[in-house]
Amino acid sequence: MLPKLPNYIFITLFTLAVGVVSFTYVQISKLGDRESELRKGQTVSNQAATDDLQQLKQDFNFLKQFSQDLSTKYRLQNPIITDRENNLFFNHKLRGTKSELYVDLRLGKLYKDYQTRLANNIILTRKMDLNNDFAGKELFSINEDHKFLKDLQTTALVIILVVVIGLIYNLYLHEKYLESHIEKKNENCQSCFKMLNATVPFATFNDGTPNQYYCAQCFDGLSFTEPHLSCKTAFSRFLAGKKMSSLAKVKYTKTFQNLRRWKMGEY
Repeated sequence: MLPKLPNYIFITLFTLAVGVVSFTYVQISKLGDRESELRKGQTVSNQAATDDLQQLKQDFNFLKQFSQDLSTKYRLQNPIITDRENNLFFNHKLRGTKSELYVDLRLGKLYKDYQTRLANNIILTRKMDLNNDFAGKELFSINEDHKFLKDLQTTALVIILVVVIGLIYNLYLHEKYLESHIEKKNENCQSCFKMLNATVPFATFNDGTPNQYYCAQCFDGLSFTEPHLSCKTAFSRFLAGKKMSSLAKVKYTKTFQNLRRWKMGEY
């Protein structure tokens, strides 16, 4: 049988484990909030970049189509061309016919605006990539911290379980101690719980046979000297004049309830 450990060890471990569980719960909650914030930021950033790229594509198609329409209308060579990579180029003219200069003027401003939006989109995309890279690293760190905290929390919960089992085991050992203490009937009177010795001798039956359970003050040879005495009153007498902690009183209450007279009512 394993030895009984002091309860204060279990109480200390229990307090620490509960503190760890509370701490990890709060930290895991904070990590979850931060993770949600980062993912939300990623979603907003990616959506903004996607919307901007979609608008840029629409501007690209509009500029190509508008240039084609003007060229057809005025019977000119299309000043806007695309290369193999589908990039737009504007053939700007400083001199030419009135129609050519008119088309150049109309398309020049649109092309300049498109190039500005294209440059802004490149900057936005780079910022998005940097943000995603930073968020990815922080999310990885959050994931590692989350795993560590969950492992720590699990360990603390296991400690709490072990502590509870330990306290139950201590209670079991205490019950065994009380049972073994009560079974030693030649040590204490099974009515008043006084130590049986020369001062408080064993009682005897009327035929002279010793009564191995009760003292002479509680049993007179035929019956109990106070047949109407209650366990509560007997326990109060036992406590009289004794300085005892609340825990000790609880233990002795259980002891008294298991004494032969109060448990079985037999001589």
